[in-house]
Amino acid sequence: MISMLTNKDPLLFNKVVSYLTEKLSGKIYHYVIQHGGRAEDVGELLDDALMVAHQYALSQKFKKNTSIPAFVFQVSKYQFLKNIRAEQHKKTIQVDDVLYNLKEEEEVLDYDEVHMKALKLVLNELKPPCKEVLVDFYYKNFTMHEIAQKYNLGSEQAAKNRKYRCIKKLRELFLKQEK
Repeated sequence: MISMLTNKDPLLFNKVVSYLTEKLSGKIYHYVIQHGGRAEDVGELLDDALMVAHQYALSQKFKKNTSIPAFVFQVSKYQFLKNIRAEQHKKTIQVDDVLYNLKEEEEVLDYDEVHMKALKLVLNELKPPCKEVLVDFYYKNFTMHEIAQKYNLGSEQAAKNRKYRCIKKLRELFLKQEK
């Protein structure tokens, strides 16, 4: 099948593409729908994956025993998950920016005031360890070293990890409240 992907005969190439499309479109459709995607995305995902497979075949990156259908499915799956992450990132308000702006609430525009109030409510819903870490970092301007010492975390990296997990929890609560 690899040689068919690199073949210059358009009929043979189209035959392989048709076979892979027929074999994989249902599987990709099921995966996308099962993971909250839209049916309209399936064709584009499959096309992109087939192009990647063609490029791999041309550059001879495939091993002899590579399953082309499995490869195309995995590329489609990876691209779908990448697209989902990108969409979520666009929808997610940058918590760091909002927390930083909490200090200057008087100067914040009306649009941001809604977010600020919601963020304050959500911040109060956090359990004390997380709330304290975020308040120490964003309000009191503690360094990661100071946070590590205050909470006996052992290292600055451990403090960064704790802050990251707390921001993640805060973001999840914030997004739940926004819905």
